[in-house]
Amino acid sequence: MRAEGIRFDAQLTEAPGHAVDLAREAAQQGYTRVICVGGDGTLNEIVNGLMQVEVERRPALGLIPSGTGTDFARGLGWPKALDGVIEAIRRGTERRIDVGMTSFYRAGQARARYFINVAGAGFDGDVSDVVNREGKHGGSLAYFLTVFRVLAGYEHKHARVTLTAPDGSEHVLQGHYNLIAVGNGQYFGGGMRISPNSDTCDGCFEAIVIEAMSRAEFVLNFPKVYRGTHLSHPKVSEYRVVAIRIELVNTSQRMFVEAEGELFGEAPASFQVIPGALRLIAPSGLLQSRQ
Repeated sequence: MRAEGIRFDAQLTEAPGHAVDLAREAAQQGYTRVICVGGDGTLNEIVNGLMQVEVERRPALGLIPSGTGTDFARGLGWPKALDGVIEAIRRGTERRIDVGMTSFYRAGQARARYFINVAGAGFDGDVSDVVNREGKHGGSLAYFLTVFRVLAGYEHKHARVTLTAPDGSEHVLQGHYNLIAVGNGQYFGGGMRISPNSDTCDGCFEAIVIEAMSRAEFVLNFPKVYRGTHLSHPKVSEYRVVAIRIELVNTSQRMFVEAEGELFGEAPASFQVIPGALRLIAPSGLLQSRQ
C-alpha cells in the first residue's frame, strides 16, 4: 500500500470485540475509510462499530480478505491476488450495500447486533457454538468436520417462522426445521453457497428454510450446498424477504443464532434488512445493482 502511495494508519486488534471499538473510534477521529484485514468475524466487528456512527459520519468499508473464513468477499467475486485487492482500494468505486440487524436473547437478556453476510438459526448455530468453544483452528476443514460431529446428536427445531415480503405481506410457516439461513451474501461456513441468489445491493434478504431431514438424507445432499444446487431439494425453500421472525414452538429446545460464523445468542430472534446502510469500496464492475 505504501508503494502505491496510499496513506494509512494501522491498528491491530488485541481481543475479541476490539475491532468494534477501533472502527467506531476511527469514524469519530474523522477517517473516511476503514479497511478490514481479516476474516468474516473481524469484518462483523468492524460493521458493528461503523453502524454505531451516524450515517453522515460513517466511513466507507474496504476489504483485504485474510482470515479463517472470507465468505463475504467470496460471494462478491473479490480479487484473490493482493495486487488486485490493493488496486480496488486505490481506484475502486464506493457502492451502497445492505446490512442486516438481528435481535435475539443471550443469558436471558434481549440483545441486538448487525451482520453483513449470512445469519442463521438452527443447525449452523449449533456448529458455530462448537467451533467457538473449541477455537477456530483448521479453517474450512475444521468447520466441515464439525458439521458431521454436530449432526450425530442434532435435534431438529420445532419452530414458527414469520416471513415479511418486500410488499409488507406476511407468510407464516410452522414445522420441524434443520436450518433457517438469512442471506445478504451468498456463502458461509468456509465456502458453502447457502444462498446463491442473494445480492448485497437489492434491499432484501433471501431466506433459506431447510425442513427436517434424516441424517442419511442430510449427508447425501450436503455436498450440493457447496455448489449452490441444494435449492432444488423438496425440503429446501427460498423466500425473498425484508424481515424474519423465528420463535420456538417447543420451548424446551434451544435454538442458537449465529452470523458470520460468530455465535450471537438464542431464539426467539428476528432479522431485518437496512438497505444501503454502508458504502463498500469495491473493484470496478462489482455491485452494480444499486446506483
